Amino acid sequence: MTSSTVADPKLELIHHLHTIRDYAERMVINGEVLEPDEAAYQMACMRDYLTIGEEFGLTQKEMVVLVLVQDSPKERECGCHSCNARKET
Repeated sequence: MTSSTVADPKLELIHHLHTIRDYAERMVINGEVLEPDEAAYQMACMRDYLTIGEEFGLTQKEMVVLVLVQDSPKERECGCHSCNARKET
């Protein structure tokens, strides 16, 4: 697979995913500019993330979706009886 130093490539992929999300949140949502060393690390994480993801057969589109989508999907809440009943349980 990859020449990574982590024994489990799935764990490494998850680590990179969380790191990329953190940097994306800081840059996009908070409007921060990364320090040069942070930007270099972010690029290295992205490169490794894409490499490992491809080794698992993921497309680039699937990997981008993983970065952008929340860990838990948001429930639709329209205010109907069914949605209100789900909130109570």
